[in-house]
Amino acid sequence: MSDESVRKVHKPNLVVEDEDMGLLETDETMTNQEFSSIFYNTAVFDENDGTMVFDAEVINKFKRVLLYQEKLEPLRERIICLQFEKYFEDEDVDRENSKEAIISLFEQCEIPGATIYASKENGEYVYVTCKTFRRMLKKLEDNTIKFLRPTGNEPVISLRLWAFDNDFDLSFKNEKLEISFHNSESDESNDENDEVQKKSTSQKSTKAKKESDNSQTKRTGTLTKGEYDQIFINNYVESGEDIEIKPSVLEKAEKLISNMEQVKSVREKFSYHNVRKFIEEDLNIDNLICDELKVMVNDRTVCKFKVYKTKEAEPKLYTNLFSFKILLTRAGSYYSLYLCGDKETFVNLNKWADESCAEIQIDKKSKTMKIIF
Repeated sequence: MSDESVRKVHKPNLVVEDEDMGLLETDETMTNQEFSSIFYNTAVFDENDGTMVFDAEVINKFKRVLLYQEKLEPLRERIICLQFEKYFEDEDVDRENSKEAIISLFEQCEIPGATIYASKENGEYVYVTCKTFRRMLKKLEDNTIKFLRPTGNEPVISLRLWAFDNDFDLSFKNEKLEISFHNSESDESNDENDEVQKKSTSQKSTKAKKESDNSQTKRTGTLTKGEYDQIFINNYVESGEDIEIKPSVLEKAEKLISNMEQVKSVREKFSYHNVRKFIEEDLNIDNLICDELKVMVNDRTVCKFKVYKTKEAEPKLYTNLFSFKILLTRAGSYYSLYLCGDKETFVNLNKWADESCAEIQIDKKSKTMKIIF
């Protein structure tokens, strides 16, 4: 008996036209075997192994896969952009002052030949393009970062804010930008910072638990962690996983984006509200003495920035809102990431330190300002 006689070939019954709007009506699954058969249809499957590509059911499913992916693509990009835009910077970037350097990531891997731009405010090399940032996170096995494709003029990423947000240390020396895990044992004992860390860890743990609960309990209208992860999977042939076609997730993802966009202004207003009491509107900056100091929170370096002081015996200290945002972020204030860093608005550091129960020490010889909690 020839091989032809044992083949079971299913002929299409009815292939749905591309223009048919009923392609996405209900959630369904396309097995990886069905998906693979589209590309490897020279293989003949045993009758019990699955349906071949010549079956209309497979062709229609594949069309729904394509349509689903087309609808997901802009949603992926918008979600990722909204997640990372807190690190975007434009006004402070000195595009005429850049260096080609190596970016070292936690002594695990390196990005050679990266262009790093300086800050106009303090000259530190902390900015990279989105393309370089994508390369970095790809090295760190973040597979969603490939969807970071901002529209319009591509902004640059503040590695300083990204490092602060994730509690990393960042230093630039010998043409190398080193990003490393922070060694908390090197810090001075600090109950308040410990409490902040515990609170942050607790919040992350609670968030992770909620995400886990959501993935198990699928509430109507809630985008579960499992569904969120599925949105960013598109390497089906390589993964060997079945493909979830979920029009219900499209609606949830669009709702998530809508909520993320609406909350942006709320975050900014809340951030400004928390620092407004330290801002002095009528400050005449020309009457103040300006020093560029290396600023430290306890024993941890923040960066260099300009500190202004009055000519009194016990001078009042000021800095602009841009530098204050960097200080707050390194001090562990998460809301400060959403503060608009205005360089023309000035903050009274003494008022902030008093309310925060902190002490400010300035060493004129080493040009250092140390803030101790």
